[in-house]
Amino acid sequence: MRVDMLHRKARLAVEFDGARFHGDDSQRRRDLERDALLAGAGFTTMRFTWEDIAQRPQWCVTRVLEALRARGVTP
Repeated sequence: MRVDMLHRKARLAVEFDGARFHGDDSQRRRDLERDALLAGAGFTTMRFTWEDIAQRPQWCVTRVLEALRARGVTP
């Protein structure tokens, strides 16, 4: 499986969800299945929308850094 960003040590996957590839029900179900598979392997998935990335990128960076710190990883 391929994810947009992966931090192995923190066991954190980050996905960027744009409407083009994540806009219909079947695609959302596929994303949920991937999240379940990642969780089963011990990974947490963080998802950000295109609007998050485009309109508030610093908020996204802050959330990822917080998640890394919560897992004892120094960014």
